[in-house]
Amino acid sequence: MRILTENDKITVLKRVLEGSSKRQEEWENYAQKGLSDTELEQFIKQILGIAGGSGCRDSIHVSYQGSGLKIWASCISQNPMHPLK
Repeated sequence: MRILTENDKITVLKRVLEGSSKRQEEWENYAQKGLSDTELEQFIKQILGIAGGSGCRDSIHVSYQGSGLKIWASCISQNPMHPLK
Protein backbone atom coordinates (compact mmCIF):
# COMPACT_ATOMS: atom_id res chain seq x y z
CA MET A 1 0.00 0.00 0.00
CA ARG A 2 1.31 3.43 -0.94
CA ILE A 3 1.46 6.06 1.80
CA LEU A 4 -0.43 9.27 0.99
CA THR A 5 1.76 12.33 0.44
CA GLU A 6 0.88 15.84 1.60
CA ASN A 7 -0.08 16.66 -2.01
CA ASP A 8 -2.38 13.61 -2.07
CA LYS A 9 -4.08 14.84 1.11
CA ILE A 10 -4.57 18.34 -0.31
CA THR A 11 -5.99 16.85 -3.52
CA VAL A 12 -8.44 14.71 -1.52
CA LEU A 13 -9.56 17.66 0.60
CA LYS A 14 -10.15 19.79 -2.50
CA ARG A 15 -11.97 16.94 -4.25
CA VAL A 16 -14.33 16.50 -1.31
CA LEU A 17 -14.92 20.16 -0.51
CA GLU A 18 -14.95 21.80 -3.96
CA GLY A 19 -17.13 19.40 -5.90
CA SER A 20 -19.37 21.22 -8.38
CA SER A 21 -18.92 24.63 -9.99
CA LYS A 22 -21.86 25.88 -7.88
CA ARG A 23 -19.98 24.91 -4.73
CA GLN A 24 -16.86 26.70 -6.00
CA GLU A 25 -18.97 29.85 -6.38
CA GLU A 26 -20.19 29.43 -2.79
CA TRP A 27 -16.59 29.10 -1.56
CA GLU A 28 -15.65 32.30 -3.44
CA ASN A 29 -18.59 34.18 -1.92
CA TYR A 30 -17.70 32.97 1.59
CA ALA A 31 -14.01 33.84 1.05
CA GLN A 32 -14.97 37.43 0.21
CA LYS A 33 -17.40 37.72 3.11
CA GLY A 34 -15.47 35.65 5.65
CA LEU A 35 -16.89 32.97 7.92
CA SER A 36 -16.77 32.41 11.65
CA ASP A 37 -15.50 29.01 12.81
CA THR A 38 -19.08 27.94 13.51
CA GLU A 39 -20.29 29.04 10.06
CA LEU A 40 -17.37 27.23 8.40
CA GLU A 41 -18.12 24.06 10.36
CA GLN A 42 -21.80 24.18 9.34
CA PHE A 43 -20.91 24.78 5.68
CA ILE A 44 -18.50 21.82 5.63
CA LYS A 45 -21.08 19.59 7.36
CA GLN A 46 -23.58 20.58 4.65
CA ILE A 47 -21.07 19.66 1.94
CA LEU A 48 -20.16 16.30 3.49
CA GLY A 49 -23.75 15.38 4.28
CA ILE A 50 -24.45 12.21 6.23
CA ALA A 51 -21.79 10.19 4.41
CA GLY A 52 -20.35 9.56 0.98
CA GLY A 53 -17.31 8.61 -0.97
CA SER A 54 -15.68 8.00 -4.29
CA GLY A 55 -12.86 6.14 -5.92
CA CYS A 56 -11.95 4.00 -8.88
CA ARG A 57 -9.03 1.96 -10.10
CA ASP A 58 -5.72 3.86 -10.00
CA SER A 59 -7.09 6.71 -7.89
CA ILE A 60 -7.23 7.64 -4.24
CA HIS A 61 -10.34 6.21 -2.58
CA VAL A 62 -12.22 8.62 -0.34
CA SER A 63 -14.93 8.24 2.29
CA TYR A 64 -16.38 11.08 4.33
CA GLN A 65 -18.90 11.78 7.05
CA GLY A 66 -20.45 15.09 8.09
CA SER A 67 -20.85 14.10 11.73
CA GLY A 68 -17.50 14.87 13.28
CA LEU A 69 -16.20 16.28 9.98
CA LYS A 70 -14.36 13.09 9.05
CA ILE A 71 -12.53 12.35 5.79
CA TRP A 72 -10.73 9.07 5.10
CA ALA A 73 -8.47 8.41 2.13
CA SER A 74 -6.42 5.45 0.97
CA CYS A 75 -4.76 4.03 -2.10
CA ILE A 76 -6.49 0.66 -1.73
CA SER A 77 -10.01 -0.04 -2.93
CA GLN A 78 -11.38 -1.11 0.44
CA ASN A 79 -10.87 1.94 2.62
CA PRO A 80 -9.53 0.99 6.07
CA MET A 81 -11.13 4.13 7.56
CA HIS A 82 -7.91 5.72 8.79
CA PRO A 83 -8.51 9.46 9.23
CA LEU A 84 -6.73 11.88 6.92
CA LYS A 85 -4.29 13.70 9.22
